[in-house]
Amino acid sequence: MRRVLGAIPLLLAIVVIIFFITRLVPGDPVSAMLPENATELDRQRMTELYGLNDPVLVQFWKYLVQLLHGNLGTSFQYHSSVSELLWRRLPATLDLAIAALLFGWIIGIALGAIASTKHNKWQDRTASIVGLIGISAPTFWIGLLLIIYVAVPTGWFPTGGRLPADVVPPGPTGVNFIDAIIHLDPGLFFTSLRYVALPAITLGAAMTGLLVRMTRSSMLEVLGDDYIRTARAKGARESTVNFRHALRNAGRPVATVMGLEAASLLSGSIVVETIFSWPGLGQTLVNSVDFRDYPVIQATVLMFAVVFVLTNLAVDIAYCFIDPRIKY
Repeated sequence: MRRVLGAIPLLLAIVVIIFFITRLVPGDPVSAMLPENATELDRQRMTELYGLNDPVLVQFWKYLVQLLHGNLGTSFQYHSSVSELLWRRLPATLDLAIAALLFGWIIGIALGAIASTKHNKWQDRTASIVGLIGISAPTFWIGLLLIIYVAVPTGWFPTGGRLPADVVPPGPTGVNFIDAIIHLDPGLFFTSLRYVALPAITLGAAMTGLLVRMTRSSMLEVLGDDYIRTARAKGARESTVNFRHALRNAGRPVATVMGLEAASLLSGSIVVETIFSWPGLGQTLVNSVDFRDYPVIQATVLMFAVVFVLTNLAVDIAYCFIDPRIKY
């Protein structure tokens, strides 16, 4: 409960910072909304319509009151409710984030565990190289390499969009591969996987690298403990020692990385969605910055911040299950 209450002033500070930083961005939203031949009267009407003629502190107070009532405002660019706009774009980002999470968690933990059990062997060196590349390589560079050397030569993986133009997503979640499972549609499932594969690998590469290194180092530390030697002396199978005892007890630092990286996927999706023309929150944020769409910028960044805070709270709760000695 203390951690939940402690998150409230943090989110309030984020709201203040986001609001005033957007006002410092060079450019005029009214000029972006109006054509070049617009008159001064048109500019004045548009400025009054969106309340941009008020002092900044008055604008902030109005925004804060709207926010407390659950109103995120109206988009300058799309002339629609920001809440509805983000709700329409959220499933695409969730589609990408879930796929990247599954890729990062499965590959990262598996390679890290194998590397620790094959210490100083070729499996260990290979996994370490994969981890180093995942951590150090820029996201946009990985995405471009996958497009140039995988998507274009093979033709198996599309380089943009979520589904073919003639395919209508069936719903209800908007996350394509989950909807395919709900409707028992293998065609839609594999089609959505083809579209999400390269963006998910690109987005999950950094997480994979961190998990490889963290899982490896944590398991190597645990494998040297006395209780592991005792389990081996009692005749426990090596697989039981490695994966039931060592991997589980190495889980706390790994869970920290998993949680933090899961939260950072939303912000990382900005670059990936731009490269692969993925119609999610990241691409919406980029377009909104270009258009100086203050309400959309504020709402999107605030959503990212809320997800980050909630994910950290979830990690703290998960600690209690991983290590019962921890109490909050």
